Amino acid sequence: MLDLVRLRVLAAVAAHGSVTAAAESLHYTQPTVSHHLARLEAATGAKLVQRVGRGIRLTPEGEVLARRAAEIVGRVDAADAELASLVGLQSGRVRVGAFSSALSVLVPPAAAELRREHPNLELELADAHPVVAARQLRAGDIDLAILFRYDDEIPDDGLRYTYLLDGRPFPHGAGPSEHSGGRAVDVEAFLRIPMHVLVGERDVERDDSLRTGQSIDRRQGRDRLTRALRWMDHLEEAAHRRGLPPVVSFDLLTDTGHSFSDAVNRGCLLERTFTFLYPPNATADIATADPTTDPST
Repeated sequence: MLDLVRLRVLAAVAAHGSVTAAAESLHYTQPTVSHHLARLEAATGAKLVQRVGRGIRLTPEGEVLARRAAEIVGRVDAADAELASLVGLQSGRVRVGAFSSALSVLVPPAAAELRREHPNLELELADAHPVVAARQLRAGDIDLAILFRYDDEIPDDGLRYTYLLDGRPFPHGAGPSEHSGGRAVDVEAFLRIPMHVLVGERDVERDDSLRTGQSIDRRQGRDRLTRALRWMDHLEEAAHRRGLPPVVSFDLLTDTGHSFSDAVNRGCLLERTFTFLYPPNATADIATADPTTDPST
């Protein structure tokens, strides 16, 4: 008898074109996908996939079975969805993709409430970067995605977005605002903290780890170096408005981009940080303390 899970794996390989992509879409490891394919070949007695270079492709037998597998899986999923709508969430499965912090902080209380309200409902969680989770949601691989954004603009990508915190956009900055839920922040205490901003002089690239978007780019700049300079300007302006002396300084790390190892090895990050935390004059004060003074008195 053909196993539905293994048919789903074969259909995913056919749809995505590789074991790696199929594993990602199913939230399996690559060895698990390969294992299911091997077991399916053993059950059918047919060679379903063959290696081509570093990848694989379906054999003619595999293509035939993959087409039928997609039909079978589609019908089973449709029946599952129809039955769930009739039962009214008494049983079934909800697939949620979220980034690590959300899985550890936001999801547990929600999962506990879900279990109280719908004890027979199965909750399936997947750790996924927001970009990956949004792609999985559009593909129908998950039912709900918990994402984070760095601006208030809702993209027109076919998904329905709902802000947390009672529908309020996430707060920006440290100061109290109508979006901060009434939480007050002691901005003056924050501005009195000595700060030293260190940025690589070549940290002007826009890579995947950089927070981007029309709103944040417009407010903060298009690269990390520009954003650091603007952030310093805002701190100094805020301190000036409150009559406080600015306690923020800035320095460039020589021949350094957005790499921690380069910042340490080329930009002397550790030495500069140590000098900021323990300035030479403080060391001199300790060294020139009166040696005749009895520390016990």
